[in-house]
Amino acid sequence: MKKQRIILLMFLLFISFSLNVSAVGDRSYYFIDAKIEENGDMLVKELVVLTGHYNGFGFQKRYRTDSMIPFTGQKSDFEGNGDIYNAKGITLLKIYDVTPSDSWSFEDINRLDTKYREVARGYASAGDYNVYEKEVVSNGIDIKIFNPSTRGQRGFYIEYLIKDAVVLHEDVAELFWPFIDAGFSESIDYVEIRVNLPGAATDLRGWAHGNYNGLITIDGNNKVIAKIENYQAYTLTDIRMTFDTDLVPHATKLSKVNAFNHILDIEQEKADAANKKREIARTIYYGVTAINFIWCIGAIALVIYTYKKYDKEHKSSFNLEYHREFPASYGPEIVEYLMKKNITTSSLSAMILNIVSKKGLSIREEQLSKRKKDYVLVKNEKPKEALTEEEKFVVDWLIDEIGNGSEVSLEEIKKISKSQKSAKDFVDKYSKWSNLVQIKAKAEEFYEDFLGYKIKGSLYALSGFLLFFLTITMSVDSPILIFTLLLSIILFIYILAFTRRTIKGNDHFVKWKAFKKFLLDFGRFKEKELPEVVLWEKYLVYATVLGIADKVSKAMEIKIKDMGANTEVMTPMYSHIYFNHYFTNSLVRTINSARTESISRIAQSVASSGSGHGGGFSGGSSFGGGGGFGGGGGRF
Repeated sequence: MKKQRIILLMFLLFISFSLNVSAVGDRSYYFIDAKIEENGDMLVKELVVLTGHYNGFGFQKRYRTDSMIPFTGQKSDFEGNGDIYNAKGITLLKIYDVTPSDSWSFEDINRLDTKYREVARGYASAGDYNVYEKEVVSNGIDIKIFNPSTRGQRGFYIEYLIKDAVVLHEDVAELFWPFIDAGFSESIDYVEIRVNLPGAATDLRGWAHGNYNGLITIDGNNKVIAKIENYQAYTLTDIRMTFDTDLVPHATKLSKVNAFNHILDIEQEKADAANKKREIARTIYYGVTAINFIWCIGAIALVIYTYKKYDKEHKSSFNLEYHREFPASYGPEIVEYLMKKNITTSSLSAMILNIVSKKGLSIREEQLSKRKKDYVLVKNEKPKEALTEEEKFVVDWLIDEIGNGSEVSLEEIKKISKSQKSAKDFVDKYSKWSNLVQIKAKAEEFYEDFLGYKIKGSLYALSGFLLFFLTITMSVDSPILIFTLLLSIILFIYILAFTRRTIKGNDHFVKWKAFKKFLLDFGRFKEKELPEVVLWEKYLVYATVLGIADKVSKAMEIKIKDMGANTEVMTPMYSHIYFNHYFTNSLVRTINSARTESISRIAQSVASSGSGHGGGFSGGSSFGGGGGFGGGGGRF
């Protein structure tokens, strides 16, 4: 059990390491390079770098939306809902493939490779390379780029021109544009947007709206840069800029009003609201992180406390290397429960051997063919030693129900799984026998009962799962989350799995381990150090349930030869041990096979009857009513 817990812990730590490695592996990128022209148009270059599996990538680019309200020059019109922010048109210029890079950067937007070829709509299909389809809609264009991938990174580049993107007010020129519309379905690890002016401005201002973890900066006097780590899919992201009117002398979209003060007021209100939300989010982040940290400390403390108080075995008074006598008089099936807290087919095999040693059953060898032997268990009406109730149950089960009332062969037991009914009967009888043995084994009080404590500990572990999922739903991306999850799993499994033997149980356990070591080292002892030969058959019974019958029987065969197998006394004993060795192996294989194949037969039957059923970003954008122009994009 201790070894299994160590393996489990190492497995969970490996999962944690794998998650961390995958987190820093292939990343997705979205680079946008926009340049404002002197006539108010905007040239846009976009590079999307995807990872994973896909057939291609789709862009839905829009330049206007009918949901805009007529522009009147009122302050509310500058929220982004006025139709003056609609552009006049869009022209697709280029679509290229960008070859993978060891380290992607914004400069890769100019590293074009293969030019894509346009095909008519409906002519491209999944699996095609380096082609695209284009559909012109009333307010933009839809593009499907075909270039499949199953792993690694691949870049999709498009270039287009927006007509009349800039608004020329009486006091400032303004660009207010949704660079990533609300329909964009990809979550991207890193986004960078750069908007370049045609010249140097004397007073350049910039704002961005979308993810709260975004950052916008003014680069010199002619560029605005927005950066987002971990962009969330379907998040509208826009940029607003104001700059000198003389930088766009040929712009034709005129508002004929002063706008700068209105814009400042609106953006200040948005910034204040965003900062308030940030402060709340920061408080939640640190609060939830602290709660997770405290929970993790509590989980570690609980594991340590549980081990010391409830899991650490009692110290046994027995400290010798070997125990040469049987530590107790109970049967081998009870020994297996003591050692493993479980009853397996090894116990059934050992019990049958014990019945044979008590003369409740005798063994007859039959030659089925030149190379094949069978063994027959024959019922003795008057055993040499009294059988336990569990042993009587086994005799009745094997002899009366599987056999003919007086005997049963191993071949008959093997064939028990051939039919559905007999397989089910065997499994039912095995379960009943196992329950009888467990009742008797539990009566020995080998193990302490910690049910109440296990319930409490499990509830604490479950609270960790609940805390983890609540933190996720609150969108708190704290590095301690992975530890909360892993510790919840470790604690839950540990609390349910740990056991401790009673003082009596551990004393017996230590003695049986010493007895097992005695059997393993049987061949090393001198003749005078060994018990009487008549006990050796009994040793094989317990060696079976201890998993060392093969080694012990071979050691006994060698020891009998050394002791003089040619004498009248030793020759029969050698033959008996030799015979028992092969019978034991056959019996163990037969019982294992019968149960395994019977369960398989039942499972197959069940399976076949299935039913058949310049700062942080301001809050969410209000551009176009919160949905931008209605464009988007994503893999297909």
